[in-house]
Amino acid sequence: MKIVKPTNGQARHSRLSRLSRAGTAGDTQAVDGTPGSRDEGRDLTPVARDRVPVTPPNTVEGLVEEFSLSPRFPTREALEAEVDFWDATTAQWVGDCPRRAEYSIRLGLERREEAPYLAAGKSLHAALAVYYAGAPDELARAEMHRIWALGPDFRLPPNHRFAHLHEGHLDVVLENYLEHARRRDVFTPLRLKKEDLDLTDVLAAKWLLTPDGYIVFGECKLVMRFEVNGEEFIYAGRPDLPAFMSGSVMLVDHKSTNSYLSEWWADQHRFSNQLRGYCAMFKKLVPKHELTGAMINGLYIGAKATSKEFGGSRFARFGPYPYQPGHLAEAIRNQYTWRKMMTVYEQLGYYPQHASKLCGGCPFADLCEASPASRASVIQRQYVARSFNFLDF
Repeated sequence: MKIVKPTNGQARHSRLSRLSRAGTAGDTQAVDGTPGSRDEGRDLTPVARDRVPVTPPNTVEGLVEEFSLSPRFPTREALEAEVDFWDATTAQWVGDCPRRAEYSIRLGLERREEAPYLAAGKSLHAALAVYYAGAPDELARAEMHRIWALGPDFRLPPNHRFAHLHEGHLDVVLENYLEHARRRDVFTPLRLKKEDLDLTDVLAAKWLLTPDGYIVFGECKLVMRFEVNGEEFIYAGRPDLPAFMSGSVMLVDHKSTNSYLSEWWADQHRFSNQLRGYCAMFKKLVPKHELTGAMINGLYIGAKATSKEFGGSRFARFGPYPYQPGHLAEAIRNQYTWRKMMTVYEQLGYYPQHASKLCGGCPFADLCEASPASRASVIQRQYVARSFNFLDF
């Protein structure tokens, strides 16, 4: 779904009324894994292949960025005109609360004070993507600084909930993690050649290629089609780190958090539709390899993360969480249904509030607490419009 920005005090509507393109039953792979018959997506055509910029350095020398499309879409513009890039994060907002979906998706809002926290998470994700692509530590650090973008002198007020987040703090977290990873990693980043993949249902892909033609799957972008209830459902995903572990494919998902790492914390991700959705995509993409499930790679980035006296876990792995084929089919059906519900709420002209314990910690709690008449002013004071394009690296 396109993220939209408010214009002249009014939010522009995204294409919420379009759920999917009608497909003939059997044309695509069904959500239950039944093979389809369509050939048009079997080969992806590279439409852009550019050497990744090295100023600032952010990847291994020789990696090439490739963007490919199926014959169905001759250009990126044609793809973006038809596909709304519905993904797991977007769907989760709908699953949590329809009102949160309105604020996050329809209005494209995020809380001002959370911007540094979100930037910290994005910058660490970017650094780990570079590291697991095979880059030396200094390039991973440079990429983190580039995505952080606030500079080494940025500081929040001492009483701010994220006052500890600054470039120096992130440098220590990353340095400690890389040392931890070298000692503790029991997986190998997944790298395969195109001839090892089933591209039948891939509409678009953006990934990095090694000089000898291997695909680096970490933080790649995939747009794939599924069939649900006789309809084509187009689903987008950006998995953190597909990897080989104990002879099978495992989806490793990086989670940075201010919360202490524990089994209780990790339980919120045990039944993640995001992870199961990624697994559904890779089960179709790499059918020659067994896919066993997902694992959470937790990184504590709270105020005590850089303290020598901290006695908790700075980094922890949770899982693996095994998924059955039925789990994967259910995850895609969930995404499809939540997308349908966005159309229903748009037609009703109303997005109901969940109003339960899920409101605790929601970035829009203050907005819901304000009287309906004053919410526009709360948005102006406390929220900003997000800028995001799924296909951009």
